[in-house]
Amino acid sequence: MGSIGLSATLLMGARSLAAQRAALEITGHNISNVNTPNYARQRVPLTTDITVKTQIGQQGLGVATGNIVQIRSALLDAQIPPGISTFSYLDEKSNLLNEVDSALGQPLNTVNLISSNAGSTDGLSEALDSFFNAFQSLSADPTSTTLRQQVILSAQSLANKLNSINTSLTTTRTQIVTQISQDVIDVNTALASIAKLISQIGAIEIGSLVRANDLRDARQQAVEELSKKIDLFTQEQANGTLTVNLGTAAGALLV
Repeated sequence: MGSIGLSATLLMGARSLAAQRAALEITGHNISNVNTPNYARQRVPLTTDITVKTQIGQQGLGVATGNIVQIRSALLDAQIPPGISTFSYLDEKSNLLNEVDSALGQPLNTVNLISSNAGSTDGLSEALDSFFNAFQSLSADPTSTTLRQQVILSAQSLANKLNSINTSLTTTRTQIVTQISQDVIDVNTALASIAKLISQIGAIEIGSLVRANDLRDARQQAVEELSKKIDLFTQEQANGTLTVNLGTAAGALLV
């Protein structure tokens, strides 16, 4: 009764060991990068190898390995950067409002109504109330020296408060301008890094069935970091390259 033969059997065993070894190596790679930001799990596809016709029927030649693939969703990868951009915008807006709250000594939004600033007695509103109340009291008794003095003190207090607010807001404005200048540098650096990664990925993948999985992880991480600074729209092309636009698909092409 014919079969594939001893040599083919030994070769099938060797190929099976090689396939399982490759799977174990990728498993080790996954475990090693369990805490690596933006790392996507990888696996080696194992499929049944070809069969040959023998006297006892169609007989398989063991297991075949495919190219390493990532467990990653292109749809989710495209949706994450806009979400990060929105969160970063709202977070920065909240931080700036809190600084203005602190300068004014009173909340500007309902969230801060329950904060410690809500009970402040030295805010702008209180200084204005004290100033106008002093004038109202003086109008009832214009000849009162005490009430006149109270008006002067209230006016001085209001002026001091306005000067303090101006100093705080000027400092905040200077900090914002400095941060914007640094953000421009960071954005340009990130765009250069993304462009380099796209070029490296293209050099490996274009015209080949191999995917540059680790470089793709690095590219996704760079895109997500950049989305903390500006609003992005990303789209992967048919050849595997990535385009990055400002805001929407119709926005300025950045990479």
